[in-house]
Amino acid sequence: MPRSPLGPTLAVLALASAAIASAQASPPPPSAQSRLEVADELDAYLWKHVLKPRFPACVDKEHGGFHVNYARDWSPLEDRSRFIVYEARVTWTAATVSLLRPDTRAEYLPYVRHGVRYLADVMWDREHGGFHTLVDLSGRGLAGEFGGRPVYGQAFAIYGLAAAHAATREAEPLDLAKRAWRWVEDHYRDDLGPGYRSAVKPDGQPYPVPKADATGARESIEGPALHRTMNDHIHLLEAYAELLRSWPDPELRKRTEELLAFVRDRLFTEPGCLYIALRPDGRVVPAPVSFGHDVETAFLMIEAEEALGREPSASTLRAARMLVDQALAHGYDPVRGQLYE
Repeated sequence: MPRSPLGPTLAVLALASAAIASAQASPPPPSAQSRLEVADELDAYLWKHVLKPRFPACVDKEHGGFHVNYARDWSPLEDRSRFIVYEARVTWTAATVSLLRPDTRAEYLPYVRHGVRYLADVMWDREHGGFHTLVDLSGRGLAGEFGGRPVYGQAFAIYGLAAAHAATREAEPLDLAKRAWRWVEDHYRDDLGPGYRSAVKPDGQPYPVPKADATGARESIEGPALHRTMNDHIHLLEAYAELLRSWPDPELRKRTEELLAFVRDRLFTEPGCLYIALRPDGRVVPAPVSFGHDVETAFLMIEAEEALGREPSASTLRAARMLVDQALAHGYDPVRGQLYE
């Protein structure tokens, strides 16, 4: 199956088609023509309302990286810091557009290289390794909201750099993605249980294991640093699959397979949702369902199977279908045409 630059958009399209069908007593099957018309409408919206307002306005030639803060009319507001997830995602966006729309390469490849320079020269921690989560406009690392170094940010840096290599075919982004992957493997895996810890200290050292009755500090995106969170693991899976497409390393392949199995077999639960987090021993952390993440995970698992060079397994397809069906059944608002958070 060919990859699309509009993975989330296609997921929305699938949701919209299914919702329209469920609202009718005896819906006719959607025709190929009607699907193409909706896809064209979404594609036009993407270019007009997402890409054109952002590029090249987001390219910060004074401080480097990508400008993040805008008013509702897209007029720029003052930035105070740079967040690794945003910098990596914008780099990935430019790379993916240039890859799958060759007529845009002359415009978008300079954005890709601009993003790589900032990730390599500013966001990468030259003292300890890994990527800073936040830096100020002078490039100094900040402790920020999270205190520690969430694996979530490292995942997006790998994701953006791997895509940059695929777009430019230049060695630097791939080399840095490999170094970041190695840093994740060396610092976020432990012997407390399967999966990856959610955060480490800024120097890469682990947080101490809290006492049994302690809840732990908020050192990660979603909770205590030792938790195995859904958000961390689906984006690690996404990043590893992206890197695997350009670097078929045997250990990377093994870890990608392990991540897929962890998401599908440990975080997924019937009737079709994901646990927000597990403790290292596998106990579930009580939390609400996140419908948007569930739908996102459905296509991330399928894309991971494809990056592994195989057809999606029956168990992956079953879980993916149940995630989307459950979101439609319990998380969809047909009046507004949206998923509840």
